Amino acid sequence: MTDQPLYLNPRTIPISLLKEDNLVPTCYIIHVHEQVCTNCGMIEHYSRPYAKNDLRSRATNQPIEHLVAITYFRYNLPIYSMALPPSFVHCCVNCAGKISLSHMPPAPKKETPEWNQTLARKYAETPESDKPKSPPKRPMSNVKTLDDLFNKFDF
Repeated sequence: MTDQPLYLNPRTIPISLLKEDNLVPTCYIIHVHEQVCTNCGMIEHYSRPYAKNDLRSRATNQPIEHLVAITYFRYNLPIYSMALPPSFVHCCVNCAGKISLSHMPPAPKKETPEWNQTLARKYAETPESDKPKSPPKRPMSNVKTLDDLFNKFDF
């Protein structure tokens, strides 16, 4: 793996949802992610490989770069690593079983009187007089057959 810096901001190359079998990449880029737990301070690293593709725009014929997530490397191409800014999580795998949320308020109850009244109004039968009226139907024309229709027009 080469650690040459790329001259691109990792956030400027869009990640596409194309399938990896439908393209021939120009290189591979590995995004190196860093997650910091705000609860215990543990730092976790993980990576995600992408194939970088250079396509041409149909409208302007300008080159467009985009990344496609891959599961394995298919070709002998250069591999670049790109460190992304760290992201922060409130709870990691180490402190998930140890963290106490007793200082937090309890979850709201689903069955409140206001909610039950709303449901009762929603499912109440509406009387016929309250239902919206449909627009009046247009009267049938004097056309009873196709011949009557053709006779109305001069061909």
